[in-house]
Amino acid sequence: EYIGALAAVLDITDRVRREQGDLQRAVNQFRQLLESAPDAVVVADATGKITLVNACTEKLFGYSRGELLDQYTDFLIPPEHRETHRQIRRRFARNPRPGFVGEGYELSGLRKDGSVFPAEVNLSPLQTEEGLQFVSTIRDITRRKAVEKHIQTNLNAQKVIGAILHLSLEDISLDAFLQRTLEMILDLPWLSLLKKGAVFLVEGEAEVLVLKAQVQLPDVLLERCAKVAFGQCLCGQAAAGREIVFADCVDERHETVYEGMKPHGHYCIPIVNDDHLYGVINLYLQDGHEATKEEDSFLKLVADALAGTIQRKQAEHTVRETESQLLAAQSIQEH
Repeated sequence: EYIGALAAVLDITDRVRREQGDLQRAVNQFRQLLESAPDAVVVADATGKITLVNACTEKLFGYSRGELLDQYTDFLIPPEHRETHRQIRRRFARNPRPGFVGEGYELSGLRKDGSVFPAEVNLSPLQTEEGLQFVSTIRDITRRKAVEKHIQTNLNAQKVIGAILHLSLEDISLDAFLQRTLEMILDLPWLSLLKKGAVFLVEGEAEVLVLKAQVQLPDVLLERCAKVAFGQCLCGQAAAGREIVFADCVDERHETVYEGMKPHGHYCIPIVNDDHLYGVINLYLQDGHEATKEEDSFLKLVADALAGTIQRKQAEHTVRETESQLLAAQSIQEH
């Protein structure tokens, strides 16, 4: 039979204060850790709305903290990569695990000033009273990409130079060697070149360049540029202490256009060895592409390889001619 109740009332003020103090210390430690992180850290809820950022995020993206909070993370992604970003977020939501990285995806960040940078993003789950949150650490990998590109460019250049030197050892004529080398260069997928070009050599007349190899040049150029006299340098290249160029090296990016000559040719790379000019490589850039230092350096290496081979093959040809003349003279003498 129910006859009453006994209640025990305890004052838990001290305990609550201790718990609140512990919680505040934990929050402060978390914030200190967040602010000391070397990478940008963005915390977002399941919908992608930003709830917390650190100082590195402000510095990396150029936004203030107030401009970032309550915004959706998509606005930090270039428009062309936003769908990729959503795919990564959905994959992570299905299987949240620390250290998740968007493997196989090219990710980029969009700054407030509109500039874009390559980014590496790591995701980690964070359980809170408001539900599951996503912690993103974002790193600008522009420098790493540049180093990787530089290494890859050097490897590509070494492979091509090796192939050219190997080709130079084959028992083929100089013209055939130049033609195959030109075709090899134009087939390189990592060079932004049109599939056409030419190689000119100084032959016979000292101030005249003679067309020795070409790919897909129009008939008008084959006729007009079979032999081209030296002129003012339009490409900023110099050899043997004097400026060189030929009529096949003019377009709207150069200062001079020859009368009656259509704009054509962008790259003029002199083939020089020991201050002796052997010829010029003439190549064409794809529409909208600007010449780069990496391309220029690579093409100069190609020109150096050609110069050594041309010198050797011309010397071999001279030796063969001399031998032939000596044999003819010997035959005449014996007769």
